[in-house]
Amino acid sequence: MKTRVLVGGIVCRDGKILMLKRTAQKRFLPGYFDLPGGKVEFGEDPNKTIIREVKEETNLDVEVVRAYNVWHSTNEFNDNTEHNIEIDFILKIVGDNEIKLSEKEHSEYRWISREGLPEPISDKLKATVEKFFS
Repeated sequence: MKTRVLVGGIVCRDGKILMLKRTAQKRFLPGYFDLPGGKVEFGEDPNKTIIREVKEETNLDVEVVRAYNVWHSTNEFNDNTEHNIEIDFILKIVGDNEIKLSEKEHSEYRWISREGLPEPISDKLKATVEKFFS
């Protein structure tokens, strides 16, 4: 069994949040919509990880407003079980960079409102986004 710490970012703009569509080549949830984010490297501060990941995946400069939600999931891959712990942050855009996706990770992006949740989306992420809009 392997445990990983992940981060996700709720990037807010004009009452909407940014969601990214994972490429079809991704091992986990290919083609699903997700928040920008990724793995916390050993010894890395999760607050710094989310800033780095958002920059790498979208070209946006952000700052952490606050930690928002923590959740976990388990997944089976090739007879290996992974336990993922995710820390989601609310983020604010700083600067005026344009979105430029990392093409190896995401194929499109959308600014979504509460009524416009994209499909497909995982149940855990759907609950996280709906909680944010409540």
